[in-house]
Formats: sequence, structure tokens, C-alpha cells
Amino acid sequence: DVGGVLGLRILSCVVRNFLSGKQPPSEADLAIETGSDPVLVRNCLNILSDAGILTPQEERTHSRALLLAPDRITV
Repeated sequence: DVGGVLGLRILSCVVRNFLSGKQPPSEADLAIETGSDPVLVRNCLNILSDAGILTPQEERTHSRALLLAPDRITV
């Protein structure tokens, strides 16, 4: 499932920023990093937020932060 793979790639980017102490990536950053359409990225971010994994962080950039610690996320 393409959406599932994209969701994992997005989550990987968010976790990488978290672990390195960086700000959560914006939707635009995630679209560029994953090479995906921004609309698909937004849909995946909404699904991850609805699942309680991510939470909105910055309204201007539409970035999302982890709601769970990385070691509490299972696939």
C-alpha cells in the first residue's frame, strides 16, 4: 500500500528530527524529502494525527510533532 509506505517514510523523517533535537519538519519539507505530492503528505499526516502518533505543532508551516516517544511506536 503506497499510503502506508509514505506514512512510514514521513514518520521516519519526524522521528529523525526529534532524535537529533531539530524542529519538526514542515509539510513542505516532508513532501520534498519523500518526493511526494503535498496533498498526499497532508493526508498521511492527518491519518497519523488521528491515530494519536503525531500532533499539530506549528500552524503556519503545518508541522507535526511526535505525541509518542519513538520507542513506544510500533508498526
